[in-house]
Parts: sequence; structure tokens; C-alpha cells
Amino acid sequence: MTCPSCRQELPSTARFCSSCGTPCAGPAAAAPAPVAPPAEDERKPVTVLFCDLVGSTALSGVLDPETLRAVTLRYFEAMSAQIVARGGTPEKFIGDAVMAVFGVPVVREDDARRALAAALGMRRALDALNEELYASLGIRLTTRVGVNTGQVVAGSDATARQALVSGEVVNIAARLEQNAGPGEILIGPQTLLAAGPTVTAEPTGPLQLKGKRDGVEAYRLLALGADDPELLRRFDAPFVGRTTELDALGRSLDETVREGLPGLLRVTGEAGIGKTRLVREWLTRRSGAGAFAYGAGRCRTYGDHGTLAPLADAVRSLLPHTHAHLTAPGDEATDDAMALLSGGLLRDGTPNAPFEDMCAALTVVLKRTARDRPVVLVFDDWHAAAPLLARTVDRLTGDAGPARVLVICAGRP
Repeated sequence: MTCPSCRQELPSTARFCSSCGTPCAGPAAAAPAPVAPPAEDERKPVTVLFCDLVGSTALSGVLDPETLRAVTLRYFEAMSAQIVARGGTPEKFIGDAVMAVFGVPVVREDDARRALAAALGMRRALDALNEELYASLGIRLTTRVGVNTGQVVAGSDATARQALVSGEVVNIAARLEQNAGPGEILIGPQTLLAAGPTVTAEPTGPLQLKGKRDGVEAYRLLALGADDPELLRRFDAPFVGRTTELDALGRSLDETVREGLPGLLRVTGEAGIGKTRLVREWLTRRSGAGAFAYGAGRCRTYGDHGTLAPLADAVRSLLPHTHAHLTAPGDEATDDAMALLSGGLLRDGTPNAPFEDMCAALTVVLKRTARDRPVVLVFDDWHAAAPLLARTVDRLTGDAGPARVLVICAGRP
């Protein structure tokens, strides 16, 4: 390659002439790759949360700027941690306010519940932060929160947080926060409806919000109940059909018992297709006569729980019916296994022993439980299972696992 100006011979990778400094059209100067156009905005249902400090102006009068900044950053960090832990996206920080969105970039069917759980978690986190601030600075922070659910125009790029969502839903969430009293959480009617029947809230009466001609119904959040399927869904409607799937469940158990090996069955389908109801119906029909013992656990993608909490729930639910028969005089192996599991896994779902030892203890307990009658362990929402839980189930259902134990994992693809 030669310089187009002085005709000096140059290396093929040169970007500039070493003699005269003229730019060279080498490979590095090739035309840049076309930039992909920005993703289009779209309408989607989301839940928006606003949280703001109460009395921050007065706070600035008693703290020097550096201390105030440090306190504010700790407040933002504590609030953001609760939002992120439940799958929300902190969109922006406006003065002392935090705005978060649940449903962007990924929409989930329980976004409203997640937002309410985050709001309550933020209040608890603030209580813990206040203990430290009062001990060191003699101050306490107070917040108010507004939550609203509905359709917005949303961008798909979660990094563009300053323009993530827009619409009336956002404005009403901000107005609800402004109308909340110190320490209160006000929620809109669509949030109450979407969060399910386990929400405890009291109506505030119509609120006159800035920019709204008519009064807006709002509710004061008091508590958020459990999210177990039997509390959120109706299982009293008649069960019709699904005989092929019911027979497949039955054959899996029969094969597990006949071969004297552990079994694993995955029930897979899209959300709302009836996976949980199918397994529940089969359990009700087959376990009613005491044909087998079963325990169940549910995998969750957020909240404060141990990695193996679903497994702990399933095994614990077996023990009230079988614990009296688990141990016998001289059965030291089962005693040791129960002691190991009770120290961690069965207490809070957290493994407290090496993986191999924990699996060996589970195998001993489940094998002893299944000696009298087969055991079925059911895990709902398996798509949310933690890697350690999946690894543990794989080990328990392997060749060295407990005989006559069938594990059913129901979840999405």
C-alpha cells in the first residue's frame, strides 16, 4: 500500500502515512458496519412504583452536604435493592424520589404482586436503615409510596432508563405517592385487582389528583398474603378431560414402584394451560386412599428464601405423617440423616453440609419413608428452579437415588 499524497510505501495495516501524516484507506478505515435501528416502542401492561422521602428539606437543614449525600445514597441503595430483588427496574431517581417499573423489559403475570412486595420490602429495609442512622446521626427517614398498574408506551432498552415508560399510568402513580401519608403505600384499583385476592387493603375514598377532573379510587396497602396457587386460583371448578395426561402420571408412578428405582417426570406447558390443576387432580384422586405419600414445593424467582426451599417444603410436608415411623431402635443412619438435614435444609432451605453429604442424607430419609408406601415429590413452577435445586433433583432421581420415589416437575418450557 502507498500513501495517496507522497507515494511512500506503507504497511497494509497503516492508518496514517509515517512520512506526511495523510490518512490512509486501509482495512481499519473501511466503512463502519451499519448501526441497527433502535427498537420500536410498544404498548404493554406494567406496574409503576414511586417512592419519595418525606421532610427531606428539613433534613438538609440539620446535615452538612457531604453527610446528606451519603445518607441519600444509602437510601437509594436500600430501596433499589428491594426493587431489583423482585424483578423490577429502577428507572430513574428524581430528587429524593425513586421510580421503578415492573414489566419492562420482561412482562410477568405477577408484576403487580412483585411491586407490592417490593413496596413492603422497601418499608422494612428503611426500618433497618433507620436503626443505623439514628444510632450514628440521630435521624430517621420516612417515605411514602404510590403504585399503579395499566397500559403504557414502553421502550425495550432497559439501559435507556430516563425514557423507559410513559403514559397516564405513570402520572397517576406519582400522584398517588404525593397523596400518601408518611409511611403509607397507596395503590390504584387495577393494581389491587392484578395482585390477587391475598392483598389486604382499605379504600381511601376518591382522591382528587392533580390533572384529573374526576376522583380516582385508591387503596391503602396493609399486607400481602402468600402466593400459593390454592390462594390465587380456583380449584373448585369441575375437572373435565385430560384422561391421557392423568394416565401418564399414573403409569409413571406404577413404573417407579415396579422397577424399584427413583423416577422423574416433567409436566411442561405454557402459562395458564393447567399444569398445576392437572397434577393436583391426579394427587387428589390417587392419594385419597393412602396409595402414596406426597409433598410439594414451589419454586420462586424472588423473595427471601433458601436456594433449596422448595425441596425443604416438600420433604417437611412428608414428615408429619411419617416421622414417627422414620426411626427405629438402632436405626442410627436415619437418625444421623435427620440431624444433618434439620440443621439447615429443613430449617430454612439453605444447605449446611457438603453437596454429597446432603444428597446422601436425603436419600436415606426418602428411602426410609418410601419403605411403607411410595413417595411423590411435586415441584411447581420448575422453570424458576435454582441451579442447585435442579442439580439436587438430578442426583436424587439418578441410579443411586431413593427407590419408589417419583419426582414431578411442573413448569414452562
